[in-house]
Amino acid sequence: MKPILFLAAVLFSQSLWAQLPNFVRIKDVQIEGSACKAQTANAFLSPDLREMSILFDRYSVDIGKGTENSGSRALEKGCDIIVSLEVAPAWAPKIESLIYRGFANLPSGHVAYHIIKIDSTDLGNLGVDILTLNGPKQGLFGQEVKVSSINDKLACMKASTNATVNRIYKIRIHSRIGVRNLLGFLSKPQSSLNVDSADAAIRQDLKLTWQKCF
Repeated sequence: MKPILFLAAVLFSQSLWAQLPNFVRIKDVQIEGSACKAQTANAFLSPDLREMSILFDRYSVDIGKGTENSGSRALEKGCDIIVSLEVAPAWAPKIESLIYRGFANLPSGHVAYHIIKIDSTDLGNLGVDILTLNGPKQGLFGQEVKVSSINDKLACMKASTNATVNRIYKIRIHSRIGVRNLLGFLSKPQSSLNVDSADAAIRQDLKLTWQKCF
């Protein structure tokens, strides 16, 4: 399997560009679920802190003729990602949104869905989205998940508790993808949903801003 690239763009306003934390690193990445393998996980930040990339195996689900699930009328898989960011004292990231893209191959009578949730108890952020696609459809799709701030002050409160020690923030992305053949009693043509690809046109962008908490 070729690796999948999750590209997370860390975007800053012009007023904040000159004020960035002097230290940020990905301390740990945990990936688990029926659609991804933890041992293949890898992540890195770009030098300018504008991009965070997560690499892991292909994330897709397929049923019908010519697949490993040729006799199935429905299939669902999941993948959970937990990214731990270590950040300089008195700084906190803020999740703005997640834009994800994928590819669907759905004959008539087939339905696919993507359920995604982004949360961080450390940051007080939460975003939930359910995308449904109906066949016939073949091609790219995309959706933006807006992330709400449940408590804007929470991250800064935690960041300010110790001005000399780096802070760890955990961002969780929970994802479920599935396909269903509503006409499976008649025929079972191939149906698939691919949320990510090594192709740069199919990716996920996690948009963040930074808060200076002092």
